[in-house]
Order: sequence, then C-alpha cells, then structure tokens
Amino acid sequence: MCMLHVYTHCIYQAALGPHADRPGATGGGMSTDALVAAWQKPFRPEAEGGCPAQEAATPWFEVKPPMVEALAPL
Repeated sequence: MCMLHVYTHCIYQAALGPHADRPGATGGGMSTDALVAAWQKPFRPEAEGGCPAQEAATPWFEVKPPMVEALAPL
C-alpha cells in the first residue's frame, strides 16, 4: 500500500469514522467543530499552538530550470 493511500485512509477514518467507507455506517468521526479547530490550529500564532512562520517560497513559474539558462540566457 502506498504512503499516499495510507495517509488518505487515516485522515478519512479520523474525520468521518472508522467505517465511513461502508454503506449505512454512522458516527465515530470528528465533530464539525473539532475538524475546523484542527484545520485552523496551524495558522494560529505560535503562542496559541500554531506553527512557526515560514519563509515565502519562490513561485514555481519564476524558477528557470538550469538547462534553460544555459541554452537561452536572457
């Protein structure tokens, strides 16, 4: 089983419940409030449990591959 499948399966089970992939299954997942709180937490200030600020990345379209520079410098 690939890691993406495992990751997706774990998130799915945590959010919706362990048997949410079966017809007629009910309950066991996270409440809407808990799901929203988990999503918002990383974006809060560090003092409130959020993640540290990250340096902005260069957009993919502004980075020229090395071969482009070598073959056709601007």
